[in-house]
Amino acid sequence: MKTSRILLSLAALSLAFSCGSSSEGDSGAAVAAAGKQLFVANGCVVCHGETGKGDGVGSVALDPKPRNYTDAAWQASVTDAHIKQVIVQGGAANGLSPTMPPHPQFQTKEGDLTQLVAFIRSLSGK
Repeated sequence: MKTSRILLSLAALSLAFSCGSSSEGDSGAAVAAAGKQLFVANGCVVCHGETGKGDGVGSVALDPKPRNYTDAAWQASVTDAHIKQVIVQGGAANGLSPTMPPHPQFQTKEGDLTQLVAFIRSLSGK
């Protein structure tokens, strides 16, 4: 009985480690993919563009132009918390462009914010 418990425990640990290591990258990609869906569904693409370069159809009339999320230097200069804050509060509330509207609907949706940030981070250097 004791031997079968040990074997069962070892099998469970082996399964846990193999699933964790192989799916960790996949789960990060899944989070970013969910963030891309939110990015599109909430109209972020209108200004920031499909590829996050700040070249969406709505960017033509904006001054300053929307943030280029592919800019690796900008990506390195901001925290995830800052990106989330700007999404929720908008640009003007954070000393940035007033043309970036607030999205208060995300204030209580930490999971959605995390997905949006994961997508934005996935654009670095592209």
